[in-house]
Amino acid sequence: MQKAPLAGLFVFLYYLGSGGMIHIFYFFKTMKYRLFFIFAALAICSLPMATSASTYDPAFAKSMQGRILLQVESHGEAWYIRSKDLKRYYMKDGAAAYSIMRFFSQGIADVDLAKIPQVASTAEMKAASSACASSSLGNRFRGEILLQVQQHGEAWYVDPVKCRAIYMKDGAVAYEVMRFLGFGFFTRDLEKIQDGGAVPGSGSSTPNPPVAPPAPEVSCTSPTDTGHMDIFDSHVHITPKVSLSQIISEMDKAGVSVANLYSGLLETTSQYPGRFVTFVDTPDSPQASTWLTQGQSFVTSAETQLKTGKYYGIGEANLRYYGGNNYPPGTPDIYVPPDNPFWLQLVDLSAQYHVPISFHFVPDDAVANAAFERMLSHNKNATLIWAHLGFNNMTLNSVTLNDYLLRYPNLYFDTAGIQNMQNLPPQPNSNWARLADQSNNGKLYEEWRKFFETWNSRILFASDAGGGANSLERWLNYSGNVSNQAPSDAVGHWKSLLSYLDSNSARNILSKNSRELLLKEQKPVYSYSVASNGACYAISISSNSSISALTFNPTTKAITFTAADSNGTAGKAIITIPTSLAGGSFTAYVDGQSVQSQSTSNSANTTVSLEYTGGIRTISLNSK
Repeated sequence: MQKAPLAGLFVFLYYLGSGGMIHIFYFFKTMKYRLFFIFAALAICSLPMATSASTYDPAFAKSMQGRILLQVESHGEAWYIRSKDLKRYYMKDGAAAYSIMRFFSQGIADVDLAKIPQVASTAEMKAASSACASSSLGNRFRGEILLQVQQHGEAWYVDPVKCRAIYMKDGAVAYEVMRFLGFGFFTRDLEKIQDGGAVPGSGSSTPNPPVAPPAPEVSCTSPTDTGHMDIFDSHVHITPKVSLSQIISEMDKAGVSVANLYSGLLETTSQYPGRFVTFVDTPDSPQASTWLTQGQSFVTSAETQLKTGKYYGIGEANLRYYGGNNYPPGTPDIYVPPDNPFWLQLVDLSAQYHVPISFHFVPDDAVANAAFERMLSHNKNATLIWAHLGFNNMTLNSVTLNDYLLRYPNLYFDTAGIQNMQNLPPQPNSNWARLADQSNNGKLYEEWRKFFETWNSRILFASDAGGGANSLERWLNYSGNVSNQAPSDAVGHWKSLLSYLDSNSARNILSKNSRELLLKEQKPVYSYSVASNGACYAISISSNSSISALTFNPTTKAITFTAADSNGTAGKAIITIPTSLAGGSFTAYVDGQSVQSQSTSNSANTTVSLEYTGGIRTISLNSK
């Protein structure tokens, strides 16, 4: 019996040393230990308490950075020790944890996050071994909260002991994860670390602050309504089988305001002012590449036409073309080496007269492709339109298209004729099925949704109505289902497909890009509606880049979006934010790295401008 108090003392010292005071109350359940705890409590109370700024211990705070400390002498209140300023911030509940998670986080690229060992649960974290020695990035970011800037801002906490990351999908999960991974601490030691005050968006930093009523949830986004958007068809043909009045009738029924009419005659289209633009024709009749056989005289004629100012481009020229059911690989019906001197002179005319030049080229041959690359690099001031999403009757490949757009800033694609390619893979002529999931009501596949949105300023809507052997039937089915010789409702196919994009991307592809490129209209700003505190606010971005995937965090006021340009270019974005939504200054990040930016504010708006190098970049603005 004489050994019991000594055993109790060892137990007490064990709990004291491990920060586990929260468990000590169990000793009070037995009468024999009451006297022991009275003396223990008196001993504790006789120790000095650190309550003033003079007793802050920076070295101690440094040793605790990134940790969650649980105040075991009180009610287990949780505090986060921020690495940046070595101050403690009170984590009252899920809302406070969410604010800490978003406001005190730093961006990380997917490729770097993948280098940090991850666990799926707190139990797995507890059981896991330390990865601090084996993972340099895990060791570097220990105790930090990381946001996936290339995704949707998913948050991860890197445990400071194990150097492993755990996913926190929301504030409630963050609160539970961080508390479970916390360390028990006495108040006297906690007070060696300076209180950082209120966390933005979470209220007071003191325990048990008043709880504000939650703002009502509101949705500020609506489905993309392509049915009422303006449409500019950038690629249609007129043939002897169809009259101009028929074309106008079909355009009206389909809701198409303007069309680029290849092989159109000025005197004919002038009777419908504002409805057509025409290019300098590069004829393939009465024989293939008739324009090329004319040699220098055709180049001179083309320049004479461009000087009138009545032509809006050159083309569509068939550089490598397979007709009918003749699919590559094989012998093309038409092949003009893209680096042919006469063709390169036409490319130079595109640059000189600031008009696009359009071509059909199937990239199925290594020698032809090398000549094609030389053409693409020939004159950086030319504007090049590669018809049919670049592939036509070859298999579409978004990775390859992405590569071309990254390498050639003067290159655009049109969508001409893809809706006519309805066979199912792996059959030839099946490219529409590669875009649209026929088993899911024709929904755009995610691969292509991301591609179209990422490059939304470099793609032109086009139907190719009037082209091919079934030229009349394509016009008859432009907006209806008159003939079984062509897919029905050609324009409707694209309206439906592009409705799965965000409204800015759909608007640009259906009309605005063609209006900017051909009619020289001003590029529109990107406009987004975001929710905060039960209200909707408009954020706009002016940029020559393709802007997409904008998100807004109402707690931290952080704005994130994607900007896409070709490599080697310089991008610039001007973001206008309502001052009532997120006034003040911002810190700008490009792919998680801080960059210089300029901010100006007035009573209505805060404007932030920044520059970045070309490529596909994730831009983040964090409110200071």
